[in-house]
Amino acid sequence: MSDTETTTLKFENERLILKEKYLILKGSDISTRLSKNQRILVRCLMNGIIEKEKIIQEIWHGHDVNTKEKNYNQLVFQTRSLLNRQGFPRDLIMTIHRYGLCFNKYFLLSADVPEHQEGSHLPVTP
Repeated sequence: MSDTETTTLKFENERLILKEKYLILKGSDISTRLSKNQRILVRCLMNGIIEKEKIIQEIWHGHDVNTKEKNYNQLVFQTRSLLNRQGFPRDLIMTIHRYGLCFNKYFLLSADVPEHQEGSHLPVTP
C-alpha cells in the first residue's frame, strides 16, 4: 500500500485526520488510537478505496477467502465500536450494501460535531 503509507492524512477539509496511529476529529477533543489493520482500513477510505474486495486485498493480501471475509466483518465491527466508544459519530463509517464502505460525509461537512448519544443514528441539533 505504497500510496497510502504517509504518516498524516487529512480528509474532507481536514475534519478527519489520521496522524501516525491516531484518528482525530478536528474541531473537537475526539481522537483514538487505531490498530495496524484499523489504520489501513481508515487509510483506504480516506484515499477513496471503498470496495470491499480492494480493502480486503490491501489489508490481508493472500489469505484464504473465507478467513478474509470473517476478518473483514470483525475489523469493521471493532473499528465502529471503538470509534463510537471514543465519541466519534455513530454512523461515521457506513456500509454500501453489496459493495463496501465509506465515510458519512454529513458528519464531516457540518461545522459542529454531533453530540455522542448511545443508540442515536442522527446528530443532535442545538
